[in-house]
Amino acid sequence: MRKVYICLICSLLALYCSKNEEKKPVSLPTELEEVSTETQTMKVSERKKLTVGPHIVSAPSGLMLRSEPTRESPAIVKMLKDMKVEVLEYSSKEDEYEGNRARWAKVKYKKYTGWAFSYYLKPEKGAKVIE
Repeated sequence: MRKVYICLICSLLALYCSKNEEKKPVSLPTELEEVSTETQTMKVSERKKLTVGPHIVSAPSGLMLRSEPTRESPAIVKMLKDMKVEVLEYSSKEDEYEGNRARWAKVKYKKYTGWAFSYYLKPEKGAKVIE
């Protein structure tokens, strides 16, 4: 009886895995395409407005504050999820991390100032659009 249960579980697992392999990756819109939702339509470039001022760390496992705007630069401190930070400015070029494109933001966090990947920083009330 135990072998029957094990075979049944393995069969269901194999069936589930084979269905997931058939899913194709979603293609992201280019900057000039429009993104439609039930409530609004906006250009992708409009979603990426740069803001300075109060922000919240949104990375689930926290976000590293670095000495320079590169992943290779030394880490200063790890900022935990939902911590408040102050965005001061942005790097001139975008970078990519785990498939996400964004600029580096110069951030003030507690007594530290450094650079963080801005994809994981969400503006709060009081943040001002600079671009």
